[in-house]
Amino acid sequence: MVNNLKDIISHSMAFIQDDYTELWVIANKVQEENTDLSFTELVGATKEVIRVLIDKHSVLVLNEETQEPMKLDTEEVLKLVENKFKTLGRIPNIGDGVWFTI
Repeated sequence: MVNNLKDIISHSMAFIQDDYTELWVIANKVQEENTDLSFTELVGATKEVIRVLIDKHSVLVLNEETQEPMKLDTEEVLKLVENKFKTLGRIPNIGDGVWFTI
């Protein structure tokens, strides 16, 4: 369960509606609102937020090379996010990739 899910979604959508938004923006807001989560729990909570963004707000992942939205289903996007966290071994920072758009 993600604390303040509605606020996190609203915060994330404000960024996404304004411009391409990187994973770190979402992950950091999840951590800010859920400070007691372990790294593994933070990954799961971030994926939960992203699922809502995709399923309820039609958010898409951006192809970083072409800057075009990618046609990935929700599970493919969540796997991409999970792999990014695993590859980094930490919360993403600016420049670490995985961009979202509408």
